[in-house]
Amino acid sequence: MNILVVEDDIITGEYIKKILTVLKYVIFAANSAESALKIIEEQKLNLIITDIFLPGESGIELCRKINKNPDKPYIIAITAQEDDKILSQVLEAGADDFMAKPFSVELFKTRLKIAEKNINKNNKIITTQGELWDNEEKLKSMVDKLAAANKELENYAYIVSHDLKAPLRSINTLADWLREDYAENIDTKGREKLSEIQNKAIKMHDLIEGILYYSKARPSSGDSSAVELDKVIEDVKSLLSVSENIEIIRETSMPVIEFEKTKAEQIFLNLFNKAVSLNESEKIVIKTGVIKDEKWLQFYINYKTNIPGEKIFNEHPEVFTVFKNELDDEYSIVKKIIHSYKGEIWHKTKKENDMTFYFTLPKALEIEAVYG
Repeated sequence: MNILVVEDDIITGEYIKKILTVLKYVIFAANSAESALKIIEEQKLNLIITDIFLPGESGIELCRKINKNPDKPYIIAITAQEDDKILSQVLEAGADDFMAKPFSVELFKTRLKIAEKNINKNNKIITTQGELWDNEEKLKSMVDKLAAANKELENYAYIVSHDLKAPLRSINTLADWLREDYAENIDTKGREKLSEIQNKAIKMHDLIEGILYYSKARPSSGDSSAVELDKVIEDVKSLLSVSENIEIIRETSMPVIEFEKTKAEQIFLNLFNKAVSLNESEKIVIKTGVIKDEKWLQFYINYKTNIPGEKIFNEHPEVFTVFKNELDDEYSIVKKIIHSYKGEIWHKTKKENDMTFYFTLPKALEIEAVYG
């Protein structure tokens, strides 16, 4: 600890310095306020011990000047006059402690211990404040970067959605032209196929709109409604690439839940698509259902793959680390939706060709079960 002793009385000054030397403090000495201020400018001091009555400027005036510095050292004022008025002036000027001369070595040591304890406490506060300021700046920087990233994502989503919606509009228009211009050459089955194409285009348009809205990174849009999961599964099935070759068996009735319809469609569409991509059979069977307990709705999507395990590992490694890689678009979307509702998602392989996706949602979301 660095200590400045400001004392014009030689005997008192030597007495103080001798005690401080024994205690192994670093000592600086001055015999006036003017010389003390020069040392204060040049040295990093922790404690100043100053006499009140000095030649020229008084110790009280010195305290006032030191007190203007927000990082001022701890000050102990000393004087031979025990006067309440002087004591009040000294404390008001910025002194932290006061001692009357003469004082014993033990009293002086005690005051030094008190001073050191307060200095250490103040240093900790200053350090903590500095850390808080640093953390506040880091947090602000992170928030700014996150806001910029979210804005960039939103802009990207608008661009991508525009590029995706444009060909869908063209498909719809072309289907109308075919129906009108070749009406005589298209039979009933052909017209049904055109209607199916248009319905799928409309459905994809709605999904793109939902993804666009979701890209704004809102945990919930506030547009939750009663969603019939049985109907969601039927709608999603028609969007699968080879829907006529896919059989989806609902082993249980699916509940009606308070949810956002677009997000429910995204969950089942992404998981069904993954099950389809892992199967090269002409006929694909996917089994789905729900298991309920007091707190959770545990959904499952079971499928069998005829692709050899080695080929799956080489061509679809994400299945073995499912939902751990946030860069996998399909899984990151599903995981983000389910986690936003406090649920979990995982994947299990019972046998080499028997695989199941599981995900949970809170039981509190259930409105009623649909039977029939």
